Amino acid sequence: MKINIDPAISSRIVSAWNALNPDQRSRVAPILAKANQRALTAAQSRVAPIFDSSVPHQALLAHSAISNDRDGVLSNLEAGIVIDVDAGGEIWGTGKYQQLDPGWAETVAVWLENLTNKHPCNSTPATIQIPDSLQIAIAGDWGTGDWRIASNPAPSTDVVRHIAFLEPPLSEQEADLVHFFRRSGRPRIRSMEQLREPARAAQQRRGDGSEATQGADH
Repeated sequence: MKINIDPAISSRIVSAWNALNPDQRSRVAPILAKANQRALTAAQSRVAPIFDSSVPHQALLAHSAISNDRDGVLSNLEAGIVIDVDAGGEIWGTGKYQQLDPGWAETVAVWLENLTNKHPCNSTPATIQIPDSLQIAIAGDWGTGDWRIASNPAPSTDVVRHIAFLEPPLSEQEADLVHFFRRSGRPRIRSMEQLREPARAAQQRRGDGSEATQGADH
């Protein structure tokens, strides 16, 4: 069975590509072309291309979606195969999370869509008063998403539970605020609400109105 990109995802990629202005296309096109050439090399020669960390593997099949597989990359790749392993240790196969996994195409759809639909930056952030001495909970770069069961919670759920146990009046999330779990039916997105809940609970118990949650993306 040949691999294929989910038609809904292909449609999103095509629509997002068509929505780009000429300047945006001129900057994006070389990226997709270089990625496509690497995918074409692997599909036709059955050898991994020379390792190049500058080419995002998520974009390897994007051109195939836009061109309706004009180069025959998809039609030359079987599902669940391993072609080769490159010098960087990357597995060139079509299995889940491998270089030619068609599921990566969704990340390209999201990227292209956001090139024309950027959320405005908050230029008037809220200012709050905090005491001179207080406890702050800081969560580092952590994969969010409550994707396990209660008896075997996801790591991010454990993080939130530990923060709740500490009852901090202020909690801060460093680095990526949201992780997107692809191919899960519906997007599983968890944001700063995970960190606000423990702080709100602590505020309610104290009744001092000092709850705050800060996010920083570095």
